Amino acid sequence: ILPVVQRLPKAAAIYTNVPFDLYLVTGRNARSLPRVVGYTDLKPRSAQDISAHVAEMQNQVRTTGGLIIYKIRTATLWDAGLITQKDLKEKIPTLVQIDGQPGFAVYQIPAAR
Repeated sequence: ILPVVQRLPKAAAIYTNVPFDLYLVTGRNARSLPRVVGYTDLKPRSAQDISAHVAEMQNQVRTTGGLIIYKIRTATLWDAGLITQKDLKEKIPTLVQIDGQPGFAVYQIPAAR
């Protein structure tokens, strides 16, 4: 995943299910994927709240030339609170999977036409 992230502009937004790991490996800050369950209260987020977070992420990734990166792994407690790839693809049908990195699913969002 290192080469993919290194090719990004410094201002590019990165969203991932492993923001801490990504920082340790690449030195790049990354944001967590939208949460569907609260981290501290474990309460499900409303569909409106989730949609707002997905829209914010979509805008950031699209306008900065950023990426959405899922590390493929057995779901952890952390992952259980994040939006799934399936749900994200339903909410952002323009997602394009790029760079077949082993162990990762990497997506970009094409610029609006």
